[in-house]
Amino acid sequence: MARSLSLVRRRTNLVDLVLQARAGVASYQFFSATNFDVAFTQFETVPAYGKASATVVNTSYTDGNYRNQTRFLFNPVDYSLNDSAPLWIQIKQVSVDGTVGPFEARHLILPFSSQPNRALVIAGGAPSAIDITGSYELQLPMQCHNMRVQVDGGNDLYLAFESGGPEQRIPSLAAEFTDVSKTFDSFYQVFVRGAGAATAFNLTAALRNNPVT
Repeated sequence: MARSLSLVRRRTNLVDLVLQARAGVASYQFFSATNFDVAFTQFETVPAYGKASATVVNTSYTDGNYRNQTRFLFNPVDYSLNDSAPLWIQIKQVSVDGTVGPFEARHLILPFSSQPNRALVIAGGAPSAIDITGSYELQLPMQCHNMRVQVDGGNDLYLAFESGGPEQRIPSLAAEFTDVSKTFDSFYQVFVRGAGAATAFNLTAALRNNPVT
């Protein structure tokens, strides 16, 4: 599916998120986790008209540029979240009739840094699934390049860059002693699953702050 959240700003003690308007939605439940493969815990419910957490000071909170959008500004510390570590966010939408939707994509929020083209490392477990519909959808902070993937578990990994595939098979290091490196590819999301069983993997890349040429 399309990316649920857009990160407008990331500063020390500030995460500024925007969701596009959705018809018939009353609010959104926000969940967080320290990694994409662990349990997510709800930390806030944000009305469709938006919200700012207790200690956020932002003069443009009602800026007209964000009409017909849901904007959530929060200080991770307000929710006992670590502002200096990567943070994974998921949402569920709550319709006006009270129906709660399913979990949407896992979104990675990095701690603030002024460093350009900084390194990105993702490590964890991909779920067992027979096709891409059972994959984890991992949304990254921005476009990335210089990807390298290693499969640490005993089962092959299938990786895709679009929700409809196609998928690339990446064998486990234990079986074929190889990994996958892509120097020029640019991507902002990945879909991962284990073949026949869950498997552990790690992915390294660089955030692409420079314009795509």
